[in-house]
Amino acid sequence: MNQPSEPIQDSDMSQCGECGLHYRDAQKAAQCELWCKAHHTCNVDITKDSEEQRLWSNSHLQK
Repeated sequence: MNQPSEPIQDSDMSQCGECGLHYRDAQKAAQCELWCKAHHTCNVDITKDSEEQRLWSNSHLQK
């Protein structure tokens, strides 16, 4: 997944300590981190809720 052009800086977000993706839901960030640590990969069902995915999707819808 390509990263958004602007870094995410929002104190209300939680970040996965393994892959670095950001989530508005702390539970989702914890779930992402557990998956990343156990499998050394990202899980599409989890990362679809990341802020990076939301920004990427929005930028492609505007084109």
